[in-house]
Amino acid sequence: FSWTKDQLKESLKRILEMLHTSCVPPSEVGGEDAEDGMVDNSCPLAAPAFAYCFPLIKKAVKVYMKDQAVLTQALELISEHTSLRGNEDDELEEKDMFHPKYLPRSEILLLLVDVIGESEGVAQQAAVKALIDAAECANGSTGCATATDEEVLHLLTALQSDSDAVRDAGLRGLIAMVNVLPKDKSLDLFGNLMRRVWVAACDPLPENRELATNLMKEMNFVKLPSLSGLVLEDVAHPVGKVRSAAAESLAKLMEDDSDIAGAALTQLLEQYEEKLVLTPPIVDSLGRIVEPAIDHWEPRSGIAIALAKIAPFYNDFMVTQAVSFFVPKGLGDRSEAVR
Repeated sequence: FSWTKDQLKESLKRILEMLHTSCVPPSEVGGEDAEDGMVDNSCPLAAPAFAYCFPLIKKAVKVYMKDQAVLTQALELISEHTSLRGNEDDELEEKDMFHPKYLPRSEILLLLVDVIGESEGVAQQAAVKALIDAAECANGSTGCATATDEEVLHLLTALQSDSDAVRDAGLRGLIAMVNVLPKDKSLDLFGNLMRRVWVAACDPLPENRELATNLMKEMNFVKLPSLSGLVLEDVAHPVGKVRSAAAESLAKLMEDDSDIAGAALTQLLEQYEEKLVLTPPIVDSLGRIVEPAIDHWEPRSGIAIALAKIAPFYNDFMVTQAVSFFVPKGLGDRSEAVR
């Protein structure tokens, strides 16, 4: 016996519905003998059992990404289990198998970020709620797990998305687990966190700026000496909205320390030279061009924005340096957008 793709897809939907019915309380619940409301016979899975079922839930989400009803069921199922809290009584002989520390939290966050970026409307709102629930269950409070570096990295990666909703969700997730964010200044993750939050505070979307500002207050933001170098890397980021935010955040750094402007200008001009390299054309066995050379102009456009943003901090020497660059190179760039 072999299953067709349609049969597998339908079976996946039925199993997800069965899990949802068994684990998630109905929206309207009455008493045991209620006539108007539904009787709640639901019971969540133990965390290891949910981890066992998660690959199926993940597959259902991927297959039914455009079906809001099925997608919402999957997201409610995730939220139900990330809302569980464990018993940490050391006197208990058996471990609490409902403790969120046994959930596949990293995989859950990764999936939810994808869903937020690809969905819209009710399903997207449900995905954001599920992500916040997943972050809260790892905030180090009583009955909660403690977020791993990998989980924090997933949320920091979300802040680099082209989707406004994904960046919003990433910030909300970080706020939910603010108590367990890295505090050791010697860690690379700490520097990455400071960089991402600083750039997010200049996000093109005002709501995201406000979230980032609130996060900075709650986490006792530290302006590291290496921050300007890290922000300069984001000026040439692949995502346009991150490039724009990085350029503005670089200028914001100079408001407090204009001495870094000279080094920043030099580094930006060096980056420009590095980003002039073309991807070579693809040729066939006869030397004919199959695919033309590719000009990755986007990083250079970010550099151009940054040069404009930091212009108020130029001294006389920097003005000469900038003009010497603009006339023969900048204004003669291959890309119209960069020019």
